[in-house]
Amino acid sequence: MSVKPDDDLGRFDKGGKEYEFGNEVAGIIGARAVEIDPSKSIRYKVADYARGSRNSKALFTRTMLKGGPVTPEEIFDAYINANRSLFRVQKRMSDDIKAAQTLGLSEDQLYTEVAERIGGPNFRYLSEDLFKPMKISLGSLIGFQEIADELGILNPIDSVIDTIEELRSSLSDYSLSNEAIPDINNPFKNLPKPDLGNTPVGQLPPLVSGATPSVVNANAQYGSVPFTSLPQDQKEAAIDRLFD
Repeated sequence: MSVKPDDDLGRFDKGGKEYEFGNEVAGIIGARAVEIDPSKSIRYKVADYARGSRNSKALFTRTMLKGGPVTPEEIFDAYINANRSLFRVQKRMSDDIKAAQTLGLSEDQLYTEVAERIGGPNFRYLSEDLFKPMKISLGSLIGFQEIADELGILNPIDSVIDTIEELRSSLSDYSLSNEAIPDINNPFKNLPKPDLGNTPVGQLPPLVSGATPSVVNANAQYGSVPFTSLPQDQKEAAIDRLFD
């Protein structure tokens, strides 16, 4: 006994008898095409992308703002983990952009729905299947220095930042068509932990010392509260201050 669709109204011929269903039922059983609005769908994708980018950067921020001494090994591992997560987020968004184009989203619509929301440079990287690794901003370096000053220790990122920048440079333009970023060895493994004794406090360079008051330590507003103990909105605010 066969069941076959007769027309787009959901009418079926079953053993010589006709049965007519409403559009909703026809849609459920696959007899009616369901219209997809790619412009609406891509908005949700952009929101997921923004959330995923913030969460990826938080993997690094949690390590730096946990409220105690941090080793170069921990910093480098945190940077790798953040970029590994960020790669997945960007790869997914790049695929979503291609899917939206396949579904008929115009260039103007893509600009309005995506580029204007995530920024032109980010949109270009995603459209060209290129990975944009996380950049540690000047504001980040100032924040890390202030934390070190409060603890009375040398800034641990000073010994890591050059290696991180080399890694960032090598990961730049890495194709999002890959499944993941390559395996990376941590050159700072097994180094001694920083001493909280009478270690001299590192001095800020002149450029940082003269920075405008608007660039502040991410933890200053909340005292010595560890990053992981902050409410979600304060975590997001700290991340936004640390990363351009």
